[in-house]
Amino acid sequence: MMADGLTKVLPYEAHQRFVRQIGLIDIKERLGERRLQEITLDELEQIEDSISGGEAAVTADHENVGDPEKA
Repeated sequence: MMADGLTKVLPYEAHQRFVRQIGLIDIKERLGERRLQEITLDELEQIEDSISGGEAAVTADHENVGDPEKA
């Protein structure tokens, strides 16, 4: 009975069968791959510096961007 997996201590094979019945999967590999894809803020800043030569500069006319009358 499937409820036994939630209410009783099961022998190894019965536990494995219960895990399969409820569709549990091991996600250790997926979590490891996800961690590899994450980068820190410092790493992102280093990438930004290498691409743009430093932080983006804000010009004095930044409020007028996109407004042809004020440009």
